[in-house]
Amino acid sequence: MKHQKEHQEETDRLEAEKKVKHKMAFYKQVQFFLIFNTLFLFFSRGRLLYITLIWGLGLLLYYLFEFHFKIPSKKEWEKAEFERELNKIKERRSKAQQPPESKDPEPQIRPDYKDSDLL
Repeated sequence: MKHQKEHQEETDRLEAEKKVKHKMAFYKQVQFFLIFNTLFLFFSRGRLLYITLIWGLGLLLYYLFEFHFKIPSKKEWEKAEFERELNKIKERRSKAQQPPESKDPEPQIRPDYKDSDLL
């Protein structure tokens, strides 16, 4: 059990590290976009504004798909699908192992039963 907990903590740490790296890469792209396009628009005097707008749209889409509409990787999808199928199998097995319910329950004798009640 202890080994499994340590493994889970290591997996969580690696996942958090990966997310931080993705965020840093995005922030670096935003910095480069702002610096480059400020200079680009200044020297082109705004004549090539469409280039900045297209690049900005691409950066916006990158932001949305990276941080809001997370598309699972193949490995993540396979893991989630595996867990789903495993749960289905366990559910079926637990239903099969349950004893069938009897249709006619055994008659219960009242605790206050007296011989005189039979007459």
